[in-house]
Amino acid sequence: MTIFEEQRICIKFCFKLKKRATETYKLIEEAFGDAALSRSRTFEWFSRFQKGRERVNDDQHTGRLRSLRCEEAVRLKRPERWQNNDWILHVDNARPHTAHVVLQFLAKHSTIQIPHPPYSPDLAPNDFFLYPKLKMKLKGRKFDNVDMIQGESKATLRNLSKSDFISCFDNWKKKDGTARRRVFEWYKRFKEGREETADNERSGRPSTSTTPEKVDKVLELVREDRRITVREVAEEVGISFGSTQSIMKDIFGVRRLNAAFSFPKI
Repeated sequence: MTIFEEQRICIKFCFKLKKRATETYKLIEEAFGDAALSRSRTFEWFSRFQKGRERVNDDQHTGRLRSLRCEEAVRLKRPERWQNNDWILHVDNARPHTAHVVLQFLAKHSTIQIPHPPYSPDLAPNDFFLYPKLKMKLKGRKFDNVDMIQGESKATLRNLSKSDFISCFDNWKKKDGTARRRVFEWYKRFKEGREETADNERSGRPSTSTTPEKVDKVLELVREDRRITVREVAEEVGISFGSTQSIMKDIFGVRRLNAAFSFPKI
């Protein structure tokens, strides 16, 4: 018996004694210390026993890769693309996605991949689309338990419209295309003999980021939520981090005070 199965038995025992999940987790943590299951895993197994599960051992894995589920989703939701093999798979650089067995499987099934540049979370739809949506909705609120957080998160995701996802993928194509163009551009420069890696000096052409409409939008977002971050404002307005800082500091004189923005007194 492994230490994990031993803890699952303890979780099942606590459930039989009608303990709550939170109380069960505290007991597990107290008994097993650093070797204790995480809070999420404890709650997950507690939920399984609530639903009638009796076994404490792991489920048998079929060895089927997630890519099979991805292919099945494409076949069901985009049959025309499935028939023509007119679809591509964008994966990040997580170890499970770049494992040799995964790459072999994708090659065997002629799955065309878009490689993900390193250190580029802005190209991952979850990072630039889903997570900011959740953060804006949940930020500044207090929840009594994990179930409330999960419920609110699911409600936020369900309220995303078809147009939101269309906009997300249009943005993804634009971001990915820009990144690729920049890579090929710099490759060409080095091929032509360039040694410097620094950007060329700019002509000093005035920026178009501080248009009246964008300035007003920045002010509106900060007034609505004094705890919003500069990066979140930049993403919402669609301008750079530096331009957002300049607008808030130089135009409005906004400064941070105890994690909240403060406007100058007039």
